Amino acid sequence: MSTTFTVRLPKQLADKMGEHGEINWSEVVRRAIEEYLDAIEETRTTVPAREIVGELKQKESGKKISSLLKPQRKNSSTRKW
Repeated sequence: MSTTFTVRLPKQLADKMGEHGEINWSEVVRRAIEEYLDAIEETRTTVPAREIVGELKQKESGKKISSLLKPQRKNSSTRKW
């Protein structure tokens, strides 16, 4: 399912776009919006992760961060494949 999204453009920009009729402008806009949203979502997940690591560093200054973040491994010889 899809929906229609209307954008008002300055005439000068629309004229320039009209000079390039071979370009599917809907696809260009669709991809630009997807990339922009991906960047926003990536930023939202990155910032909290940085905050968490910062808090861990403050609370556990004597321990290595990697030891706090890695799960404890069980003896690999007990695995059943």
